[in-house]
Amino acid sequence: MTTGFVNRIKGKIKAHTLYMGGGGIADDKSGIAGKAVLSLRVPLSVTATANTDIAPISLPPGATLLHATVMTTTAFLAATDAKIEIGSSAGDASYVAQTTIKAVGVVSLALVNAAAATLAALGTAPNLYVRIVQTGTTSATGAGTLILEYVMP
Repeated sequence: MTTGFVNRIKGKIKAHTLYMGGGGIADDKSGIAGKAVLSLRVPLSVTATANTDIAPISLPPGATLLHATVMTTTAFLAATDAKIEIGSSAGDASYVAQTTIKAVGVVSLALVNAAAATLAALGTAPNLYVRIVQTGTTSATGAGTLILEYVMP
């Protein structure tokens, strides 16, 4: 199925931007055709416990996770550190190993190389689990946004 913005000029059809059902894009102005990179924003906050599990995240089945970034907007005040991990179940770090997100700023998260096959075709929803791990004295202060970028097959 194909949808998009199409003009008919003197009997000829001219497509300005054509969006195809599988997420592909064809643009007549630039000549570029390819897949759209989609993103999902997930709010992050903590409780005063060592492990705060964020509600399971659902990317569409078959999605390929390309990149993950955390924008820390309020510093996490755990005494020692605050780290994020992403995996296939609660407490699992098989997709993104523990990475510090304690200070205000932007942190690019490294996807685990060994998980490439799984990340290239995520299964049924929910398929991503996020945990914030605080060490030292825990705090309920800290907030940010996790941004996940992915494509569809």
